[in-house]
Amino acid sequence: MPRKSGLVTRVLVGRVPVFSKKLIVVDPATLDDFQFDRKRCGKRKRDFSYSGSCAAVELRLKAAELKDGAGEPIAVVATAPRNQDYPVYALVRDGKILRIVVVFDEVLSERPAPAKRSRRNHGS
Repeated sequence: MPRKSGLVTRVLVGRVPVFSKKLIVVDPATLDDFQFDRKRCGKRKRDFSYSGSCAAVELRLKAAELKDGAGEPIAVVATAPRNQDYPVYALVRDGKILRIVVVFDEVLSERPAPAKRSRRNHGS
């Protein structure tokens, strides 16, 4: 059995903003196939669509695979506890990434609420 060398270090590579309490991990080459449909009540099919991602996060684990039209896995979706930015870490050994980890229980920064528009008439 080959011996693992070097220590594993955790490196913050960035943060991911979540606006819909859903996070999808997908190869960007497949994004053209994503369907931006509206969630349909009672739809349980986990296809590569917005409604499919809603159905997937309604499962007990709150995460699942999404499938393409042929039934092949194409993405993974998970539910986030709230809409905010979450840290993304790389676990690195000997300069190589072993894993990418999104941490849902560690907050880097709260996303500020959108500013309310002023009703003042600036032309008078």
